[in-house]
Amino acid sequence: MKKTFLVLKYELTTILTRPSFLIMAIGIPVATFLIFSGVSAFNRRSPGQLADIFSGSETMNIEGYVDAGGFIAQLPSGTEQLLKAYSTEDAARQALSQEDISAYYIIPNDYLETGEVIYVRSDFNPLAGEDQSKIMDWVLTVNLLGDENLAMLTRQPMTLHQTSLSTEVQRDEDNALTFFVPYMVTIIFYVVILMSSSLLLKSVTTEKENRMIETLLTSVTPLELLQGKIIGLGVAGLIQTVVWVGTGSLLLKFSGQTMNIPAGFELP
Repeated sequence: MKKTFLVLKYELTTILTRPSFLIMAIGIPVATFLIFSGVSAFNRRSPGQLADIFSGSETMNIEGYVDAGGFIAQLPSGTEQLLKAYSTEDAARQALSQEDISAYYIIPNDYLETGEVIYVRSDFNPLAGEDQSKIMDWVLTVNLLGDENLAMLTRQPMTLHQTSLSTEVQRDEDNALTFFVPYMVTIIFYVVILMSSSLLLKSVTTEKENRMIETLLTSVTPLELLQGKIIGLGVAGLIQTVVWVGTGSLLLKFSGQTMNIPAGFELP
C-alpha cells in the first residue's frame, strides 16, 4: 500500500506541474472568465451595442422593393408600414442614399425559375444583416399562393397534440431541459473519463519509451503500479472537472443568473 501511495504521489505531482495540464485545467477557465468579464463590462458601458452586432436592432426599419416581375399584388396585413414599393432600382438606390429606407430588395423577372432575390443595404453586418428578410419571404409566399391562410398552413402544416395512454408520470417533452440535461451529463462524464484515460495512456507510453517501466517493475508489483497511476490520474481529472464547474458557477454568479431545475422535473 505504501508503494501504491508513492506511485500516486509521483503521478499526481507530475501531472499537476505539467504545462499542458495547467493550460487545460486553469488557463482555459481563466480565459473564459476574462472574456465574459470583458463582454459584461462592455455591455454595462454601452448597453445594447453588442447585442445589435449579433442580432441587429430590435426596431423594425422600413425597407423598399423593386418588383420587376409584378409578383406582389398587395402587401399582407402587418407589413404595409415596413415595406415600400419603388418602380425602378435607381429610385430605390436614391431612397437608400437619403436614408429613407434601410435596404431594398430587387425581385427579377425570372424569380419563379431561379428563386433568387437581390438584397441591397448600405451597411455590412453578416451576423444580423438579414433580420427582416423573413418579412419579404412572407410577402412573396402570400402573393404567390394568393391567400394568407393558405400561406400560414405552408409555414405550419399541422398542430400536433400528443396523448399518451401510459399510466406512468407524464414527462414534459417540450421542456428544453429534457433534451439538454442528458447530453450535458453525458458530455461531462465523457470529458472526465477521456481526459483521465488519455493521461494514463500518455504516462504509460512515456515510461515504456524511456525504459523506466522495467526499472519500476523491479521495485513494485504491476498491481501497485496500476493502482497508483489510476487513482492519481483520476484525482487529477477530478481536479480539472472541479475547476471547470467552479468557473462555470462563478460565471453564473458574476452575470447574475442562476440555473434552476423545476420541481418535479423528470428526465425521459
